[in-house]
Amino acid sequence: MEGGSGSLYEVDDTAASLAGDPSTVATVPRGLVRKVKNKSGQEEDKVVLRLRACISCRLIMSEQQFYDEGCPNCGFLQMDGDRHRVWDCTTVNFAGFVAVMKPMSSWVARHNKLTEVVPGCYAVSVVGELPESVKDDVHRASHYAD
Repeated sequence: MEGGSGSLYEVDDTAASLAGDPSTVATVPRGLVRKVKNKSGQEEDKVVLRLRACISCRLIMSEQQFYDEGCPNCGFLQMDGDRHRVWDCTTVNFAGFVAVMKPMSSWVARHNKLTEVVPGCYAVSVVGELPESVKDDVHRASHYAD
């Protein structure tokens, strides 16, 4: 963002280098940095994430990331560019947080059934289910793809 209202909180690619594969870039939640006044009246930076988890695959990203990019695991949900679809297909009600860097070789990924996903941060559990209208859209799309 510009104009002093906030800036994008960037995270470096340390996660990819820690994974041992520089070509693997994990999906990392990003947020905004806002200026707020503390109790003594001094301005300080505060990171605002507004995290949401995909109901289908449990990937955790910010609401804005889902809006901008959609879910990299669930392209069939067609969230990118549709704020209402993002709200329908993601939830703020999730528990736990697992960082998965190498899904195919991680025992944590196998235990959480996350072996076929992109590297990133995942919820251990989510509360909610996809609305019937979204399920119908997915069913129709898969029917016409055959």
